[in-house]
Amino acid sequence: FPSHDTPSNPSTYQVTHFLKLSEHEVLVSTLHGLFLVKVSANDVVSTKRIEEISTHMCTHMHQTRDSTIWLGTLGGTLLQIKRLNGVFVVKKEILNGYNVKSFYEDTIANTLWMATEKGLITYHLKTNTYQVITTQQGLSNNYLYGVLKGDDDELWLSSNKGLMCYHTKTQKVISFDENDGLQSNEFNTGSFFRSQKGELFFGGINGFNAFYPREVMFNTNQPNVVLTQFKVLDKEFDDYGNAAMINAITLTHEQNTFSFDFAATEYTNPAKNKYQYKLEGVDDNWVYSGEGHFSRYT
Repeated sequence: FPSHDTPSNPSTYQVTHFLKLSEHEVLVSTLHGLFLVKVSANDVVSTKRIEEISTHMCTHMHQTRDSTIWLGTLGGTLLQIKRLNGVFVVKKEILNGYNVKSFYEDTIANTLWMATEKGLITYHLKTNTYQVITTQQGLSNNYLYGVLKGDDDELWLSSNKGLMCYHTKTQKVISFDENDGLQSNEFNTGSFFRSQKGELFFGGINGFNAFYPREVMFNTNQPNVVLTQFKVLDKEFDDYGNAAMINAITLTHEQNTFSFDFAATEYTNPAKNKYQYKLEGVDDNWVYSGEGHFSRYT
């Protein structure tokens, strides 16, 4: 990373990302700040440090349709940068505490998706509001690396626990791990790419995986869920016989602590069965329990 404005040992400036601004200008993010590189043909004409961002350890960048540059940092601050009269100015600092690893902009929904170390963020550009999607909403892991667009409404996420396919319309998550052919369950920072033909590449500690989303086969079987055990006051309650055959239960006011065990009748890969439950009159929404198949009320 040669430079006229940096110290004599430029190799210490670990480059993390490139953002092409025009045919002759490229922004380069490093762990020692942000640089504007001007090029001509195959040569570097000049390299200038952007002083206002010189103290930040920069990770990943994205430029939205309104020309705003979004810059993630290792400090966990997301910077919104504007170029005014040739000068780069930090417009706003937001999302403190989130280390953004990658971006994907949905220009139709006017939404910016961000893969972070604390989950998937969907940022609404029109209203400047956002939501964080985590394991509580179905992700297999919160430590995300890359986010790439699939063929339809789905996003593909690399993480420390395999790959995930997240459907933005239904919020459904499908997880993949080593048993599905991944190089490892652990992927790497900056190791993701979508080709012009729509092929996705994700790199990890043992190589990389490449695939076309449309060719991925999903198990579409919707299994039945059955009760396997019912307890009252933490003791097995068998007054009604087999729990799986129970249609209704009447309890007294003193029997005010009870729990359910349940299971899905899908045995292709039981470890990947995910559950939600809801007690009408108590739970306003479905409670996501992931691989857990137990609920308790008191």
